[in-house]
Amino acid sequence: MGDTVRGGAATFSAQVLNAVSPASPRVLYVVKNGEPFAQFAVPDGASTFNFAADGPGRYRLQLERGTLVEAVSSPIYVEP
Repeated sequence: MGDTVRGGAATFSAQVLNAVSPASPRVLYVVKNGEPFAQFAVPDGASTFNFAADGPGRYRLQLERGTLVEAVSSPIYVEP
């Protein structure tokens, strides 16, 4: 996290560990340049999510449970 990938394209793998949803389910959002890019429902336990960048930009992850933001990653910059 917090690095630069050159070449204009990248495939990412994100992992969520030890997720337990007592009342509200968790959602993992991929944010590109400050806007939602993709989202994944997070089941209980450990999960891995794969996604591809669709071009240059600043990509980060945000884990939410209901309206609560539980975690935010540092961005990865994809450059041409």
